[in-house]
Amino acid sequence: MFPSSWKLIFISFIAVFIKFSQSAKIPNEFILCHRSSPDFQKCFSPAVENSIRAVSGGLKELGIPVLEPMKVPSISINGNGGSVDLSQHYTDCVITGPVKSTYLEIDSSFTKDDCHVHFKTYTDIMTMTAKYRFEGKMLLFQINGHGNANLTSVNMIAWHNVTCAFYEKNGNEYMNITNWVEDYSPDKIIFTFDNLIDGNEELSAQVLQVMNDNNHEVFEALRHDYQKSYGAIYWQIANSVFSKIPWKELFLE
Repeated sequence: MFPSSWKLIFISFIAVFIKFSQSAKIPNEFILCHRSSPDFQKCFSPAVENSIRAVSGGLKELGIPVLEPMKVPSISINGNGGSVDLSQHYTDCVITGPVKSTYLEIDSSFTKDDCHVHFKTYTDIMTMTAKYRFEGKMLLFQINGHGNANLTSVNMIAWHNVTCAFYEKNGNEYMNITNWVEDYSPDKIIFTFDNLIDGNEELSAQVLQVMNDNNHEVFEALRHDYQKSYGAIYWQIANSVFSKIPWKELFLE
């Protein structure tokens, strides 16, 4: 339910090297990987994990917010038909969990003909709390509710496919993210929404129970919209970071 939070997490990994490449000494806990090494892929995964956790408090100078918890001011999603056709607006969103993700697999290439990073993650618990307002249809119910929300994803496996390209600026070569596609699969999603049917506590509880009994169906109906909404935010942040420093200073020869 929280696809693009990994975008910001991965961006933070890049930001670590931007920050410390400008200092006299790189901390011992950071792992630097050489692209020319035959063990680059083995090095890359622990480097990402260590770097993410090291900057979980944020990097203000590069516009990277605190990652644990991660705060998003608002998310708006329009209904698009189907069994779950909801106009959704979330405010004061707080996301916890992505920083603790385990990176199971990473494959990367940084050539002009093939620039990509593909990675797979596992997160045991990821939670988003927020204020919400819904209007539309949820399965068989007409929804017009607002209140507190909690969406908890359990045992999330996620695949992230990032493609990139290079361009020159002021005599240096920079990287640009050209696409970021995610596919993720939780064991289950636990929904908590106060007041789904405005003013009717009993019916609100019944609707919520139906949602949780059918959490995979609800999740599938909302997957695309959440990916698109988060992606619009983080794609912009990613390219803002990559535009600030030549890519070869991020990934050693």
